[in-house]
Amino acid sequence: MMLVISWLLAAVAAVMYLKSGLQKLRNPYALQLVMSGYVSVPFRWIQTAAPIIITSEILTAVWLLVPFTRQVGVYAGIGLQLLFIILLTKNFGKTMEYGCGCFGLNQPQTIEGKHLYVNGMILTVLILLATLM
Repeated sequence: MMLVISWLLAAVAAVMYLKSGLQKLRNPYALQLVMSGYVSVPFRWIQTAAPIIITSEILTAVWLLVPFTRQVGVYAGIGLQLLFIILLTKNFGKTMEYGCGCFGLNQPQTIEGKHLYVNGMILTVLILLATLM
């Protein structure tokens, strides 16, 4: 039974990461604009970081689905979620000109508690999955 629950949690998280990564892959420039709202660094740094984020999300999805790499996927996902939560917290209440990248791009959006809640729930699922392994 625990194996089934573990597989289902991993599959749900993998679909979420794959969907998010593929959405960003379709429009990497929009991701760069979103990322520029979160941090004040030279844009060329963001241009370097954006493909890393996209690749990390897609690899995390694959790792979560493959049983012998699931643990790597869980910890990669936890790392990604912690990064996202830190950035959301740092920018809480700020209106992001290009959106917050919270499951959607290209529309102005204010970072609210619901964004932290959703990311916190994803983190909770990943932590639960880590305890089941």
